[in-house]
Amino acid sequence: MRLMHHMGVFKFIFLGLFCLATIRMEAAHIIGGEMYYQCQGYGKNGTDSTSRRYKITIELYRDKFGNGAGFDTPLGYTIYRKVKNNYEIYKINNRNEVNVNLNGAPNLIQNPTYKCLVLPGNIGVEVGIYESYFDLPIYNDEYVIVWQRCCRNYTITNIVSPNSTGVTYTISISAEAQLSCNSSPRFKNFPPTVVCVNNPLSFDHSAIDDDGDLLIYDLCAPLHGGGLSNIGCDMIIPNPDCPPPFEEVNFRLPYYSPQNPMGGNPAVTINSITGLITGEPNDVGQFVVGVCVHEYRNGILLSTVQRDFQFNVAICQGTVVAELGGGKKIGRREYEFLVCNSDSFSFNNKSYLQNFISGIQWQYENNGGIDSSDKWSPSIKFDTGGIHIGKMYLNPGLECSDSLFYSIRLVPDLKADFTVNFDTCLAGPVSFVNNSSSSASTIKEFSWSLGDGFTSNNPDASIQYVRPGKYQIGLAIEDQFGCIQKQIEFLSIIQHLKY
Repeated sequence: MRLMHHMGVFKFIFLGLFCLATIRMEAAHIIGGEMYYQCQGYGKNGTDSTSRRYKITIELYRDKFGNGAGFDTPLGYTIYRKVKNNYEIYKINNRNEVNVNLNGAPNLIQNPTYKCLVLPGNIGVEVGIYESYFDLPIYNDEYVIVWQRCCRNYTITNIVSPNSTGVTYTISISAEAQLSCNSSPRFKNFPPTVVCVNNPLSFDHSAIDDDGDLLIYDLCAPLHGGGLSNIGCDMIIPNPDCPPPFEEVNFRLPYYSPQNPMGGNPAVTINSITGLITGEPNDVGQFVVGVCVHEYRNGILLSTVQRDFQFNVAICQGTVVAELGGGKKIGRREYEFLVCNSDSFSFNNKSYLQNFISGIQWQYENNGGIDSSDKWSPSIKFDTGGIHIGKMYLNPGLECSDSLFYSIRLVPDLKADFTVNFDTCLAGPVSFVNNSSSSASTIKEFSWSLGDGFTSNNPDASIQYVRPGKYQIGLAIEDQFGCIQKQIEFLSIIQHLKY
């Protein structure tokens, strides 16, 4: 009985965890969205001057390659009316929520094209659009329209607990906006689905306004909504959606914040007048960014439209990248090669992508002049040793091009050599005289191996052997560039004469 009881508890816990994991997987899919409204005139087909007819548009962005849920259909949002300091649900057709179906099939947002860069192939974003119409009585305070859902992508970099953080998309129709039949601004362009790390970002995030009002832009905090507890406002899809005030997402401080959502050098910012987002992201990841546009008329704030969106900062491959193999890379665009005991050098050209490379040019110093080649991997015979500098150009004169610098340290004739001096009749010291040479470098290090455990690091050496025998004598030399040569001889000490 006790075993069965424990098994039952285990089964219950397992099923609970499985259901929770399923909820998390099914919920996580949202990467951004926005809500805006358009005033269509008076209500009741233009006959009721005490009401306005509105078109409400909700645009949601979804990770196409994620494992989360698809677009909700129908989607239900809630209308609130502010009464003093509280918000009361304003029912349409006696319902707490307005249900609206997806407006056709989702559309795939085209990935941006960046000159001379190839984007990763695993990023795709779909947009789902929901449109609905209804009449609202003209009222002396605001209406607030709210839609909430959990959750965001668990891979988001810049906020805390993204897999249990949801979204709130909302729009307020102020009393002034109702009286003037105002329409809120709407953003002109979809944000880029991919941003290339360590490359300049420049994106027009401006909006259009049918009424010609003043628009001011800023980076603002995305809003949280929904949750995973399945209770009240913490439900995956709250019903009804919860009223203001709304909770903001929690950024990973101090590295990221609503006004510094992606970091970068220079930091990613938005121009308050033009809506142009600029900067250079330096970190790979997925970053939630909130952008608000505030609509003013005669100094009065009429509306604020907020979009939040997930920017994917990825490593993009250049279409034309200069790269060499076999050398020492001493900078992003500089290589160093060492050639020992040869007057020639063959390049190993590893540049890519070859289908984008239509021309190549090498330039290099040789005997005081400048020589050139247009071969893919040329072999060069130098007239003199020493340091030869050069440059490689890919697609010279074209927009998608690249180049690099290189230096070749060429030592054609480093030679290790020595002579041995000793008296074959007397048991005296043996002298080792260094005769090593190099026409293009300076010998900096000497290493003697003299047998019988004797060594020396001097240019010349002298040893008194105490036993007759045959000894292997070795001399290794190294010049200032790092070229090494060795010479080995054998020395026979035949007799040891006593006085």
